[in-house]
Amino acid sequence: MYDTLSEAENNFLRHISRWGSSGYPIQKLSSGKWIWNDCWGCKGAPTVYKTQREVTEAIERYHQSLLDRAGEEARKRSV
Repeated sequence: MYDTLSEAENNFLRHISRWGSSGYPIQKLSSGKWIWNDCWGCKGAPTVYKTQREVTEAIERYHQSLLDRAGEEARKRSV
C-alpha cells in the first residue's frame, strides 16, 4: 500500500494491475454513449464519452497518474 495514495486509489490500482483492461469499470449506455463507473471507492469520471476508446484512454491516464505517484514514493524511499 502506498502512503501517497488514498485507500480507494490503492484498491483501484491493485484491481487494474491485477485484471488489466478487462477490469476497467466502463459501461455502454442505451444511448450508445460510454461511462466510467465508480470502482473500489474511486469516483468515475463525471462525463459521458462518445466512444469506448475515449473512456478507456481516460482510465488509462488516471491509472498512469496513480503509478507515477506511487513511483515517486518508491524513489523517495530508496534514497
